[in-house]
Amino acid sequence: YGKKGTIPQSTDPLKWWPVNRHQFPVLSKAARKYLSAPPTSVDSERVFSVSGKVADEKRSSVLPENFEALVFLKCNL
Repeated sequence: YGKKGTIPQSTDPLKWWPVNRHQFPVLSKAARKYLSAPPTSVDSERVFSVSGKVADEKRSSVLPENFEALVFLKCNL
């Protein structure tokens, strides 16, 4: 990657990496991880809220893996 040269400082890294990810596969994985939006407590609070709604008395016998799937579906649909 040292031979590639520098890119203009005005370049948007979120647009540059998808175009150049095949040239730098390892670095592109790191870029995806570190350029992504940071997680916030809002998402976890929402999941806990949804979990409470999913885990009512009618569903108290649901297996843990099924409960996890129900929460995932509730949060993502």
